[in-house]
Amino acid sequence: MTAAELPSSFSELKKLKFLWITASNLNGEIPDTIGEMEALVHLDLSINNLTGKIPSSLFMPKNLSIVYLFRNQLSGEIRRVVGALNIDVIDLSYNKLTGSIPDDFGRLRNMTGLNLFFNQLSGKIPDSIGRLPSLVVL
Repeated sequence: MTAAELPSSFSELKKLKFLWITASNLNGEIPDTIGEMEALVHLDLSINNLTGKIPSSLFMPKNLSIVYLFRNQLSGEIRRVVGALNIDVIDLSYNKLTGSIPDDFGRLRNMTGLNLFFNQLSGKIPDSIGRLPSLVVL
């Protein structure tokens, strides 16, 4: 199978709710335009060869509830949560992420799962995460 990149033109899919391209040999970076997908609810780009940083716009879609980016080659720091406060699950495990866990993850009152294992994170788990009422997986 030939490797492919996620086209930045996907941002024009304004009504798309589920972007599910798992184990599809994607490579390259996640386009920064991903945050322009206003209706996005479920994002699954797991088990690919995506590289680079998590785009700052990733958490912008207001209805975003599932983010699966596990088993890629993503690097850099985890970006702050910008607009999507309805997130239920974030799985960024098995990447090359560095830095600390953003304190504003503690604002995600609906979050039931946060997977960050097998990265190169440093620092402590923010106290605000310990106050999440629905969190069952950390």
